[in-house]
Amino acid sequence: MQIVTGIVLLLQFCLAGVVGVRLLRIPVGDRLSPERCLGWFFLVANLFGGVLITAAYGIWSSRGQAESSGFIDLLHAVGQLSISFGYAMVLLFTQRTFYPRAKWASIVSGSVIAVLVVSLLGRGLHEGFAISLEPGPFHWIGYYCRLFALLCAATASFAYWSQMKRRARLGLADPLVANRFLLWGLWAVGNVLMAFAEPVARSVYAWLTGADGASAQSIQQVGGSLITITLCVTSLFSLATTALLFLAFFPTDRYRSWIAARATSRRG
Repeated sequence: MQIVTGIVLLLQFCLAGVVGVRLLRIPVGDRLSPERCLGWFFLVANLFGGVLITAAYGIWSSRGQAESSGFIDLLHAVGQLSISFGYAMVLLFTQRTFYPRAKWASIVSGSVIAVLVVSLLGRGLHEGFAISLEPGPFHWIGYYCRLFALLCAATASFAYWSQMKRRARLGLADPLVANRFLLWGLWAVGNVLMAFAEPVARSVYAWLTGADGASAQSIQQVGGSLITITLCVTSLFSLATTALLFLAFFPTDRYRSWIAARATSRRG
């Protein structure tokens, strides 16, 4: 299982890096264009932050400590900062793509980013960034901010896909552009499912270990195995969702032809 997980993680990190670099290389004038926002998400959160968080949890579970310390805390802290930055980019992506002129959208995205910053400050000043079996409230505030960012992206993407699909059937919109909104929505939903991995894994661990959850043996055996399984499952999801986004921004000729053929058959 560990070998399979390692291969999947490597593929996921490589694909995230490729997509991130290609998005950032798209020639656009705005530094915070939708393409650049997602590019930074993939490079900073998915790749850099993902590597650090994976390493931190792997080392922590192998030591069998109820709370991490020292170098592990540093890895985890930088990883959490990177991931939070990435999800701030997701919020900006949604606002700039779907509601570029809506003042309320700017206020909502800015407010959630501010709360995300507060959660990081709360962890840094009060809770700390140690990996713990029972994280504090600032940890969960940050978690729900990230979940909110993904739900907003999914909702907006599917709403626009529905509109564009109807226009495409009438020949008033490009089917490939309509399909892009669908792919964005599926990408966001896939990431929502991955976000639920943390509370589910924590609940399963508590159920399996009971009162013995803080012991070194439970953390090394049950916790280590659970982390490996969780990483494998979430990495598979991440591979799939990153591939979807790759097709959204860089569709292959075969994929273009398939979308065009489907659109033609529906009109007929």
